[in-house]
Amino acid sequence: MKKLIYLLLLVVFIVGCQSNLEATYNQMEKISKKYDTSFRTEELNVSTLPLGKVNDLIGEIEKVTAKDEPSMQIKEIRLNMLKSSLYWELALKAGPVGFASDGFKCSEKQFLEVTGDYLNKSHYYGSKAIIDLDNFLYTYPEYREVIGFREAGSDKDTRANFFFSPLGWVKSQERYNRELYAQVCTAEALKEAQDEYLNETQ
Repeated sequence: MKKLIYLLLLVVFIVGCQSNLEATYNQMEKISKKYDTSFRTEELNVSTLPLGKVNDLIGEIEKVTAKDEPSMQIKEIRLNMLKSSLYWELALKAGPVGFASDGFKCSEKQFLEVTGDYLNKSHYYGSKAIIDLDNFLYTYPEYREVIGFREAGSDKDTRANFFFSPLGWVKSQERYNRELYAQVCTAEALKEAQDEYLNETQ
């Protein structure tokens, strides 16, 4: 009986020593585990969740308790990582018709615009997550072992895989959609107007 009481007190002591940040982070990780993902392993275009699952995970993470500034920051970072993944999956859902690089017709403008908007949002939330996470690790070095970090002057790198997400490529695809459509379809519209004018004057 004494041993049981001792173990219970030990558990209470360990939980009590856990910082607010660690409690929030561990709570988010526990939820993420249900979806076979985690803060450290998720990477855009490599290990993102399917559309329905990422939406559900965002909903659950939003309910996680964050009691102080570091906890609120890491929660927002996690949500922005997931929002980047969400908009990435929405962009992919359009298929080839949403990407100018796969060829397009000028009549398909709406698909290019919607996909471009999703890509833009994926880039925005992803970039914000990475910048904020970098700032977080600089501001709160005491949490680096919990969150993961790159140790200067060594090969140790336990940063979240999201750092390696191809956000530059995401932004380039959005720009390509916009610029190529404007270039091709403006020229096409101008030619049609010229042909129409010539026909009327003949």
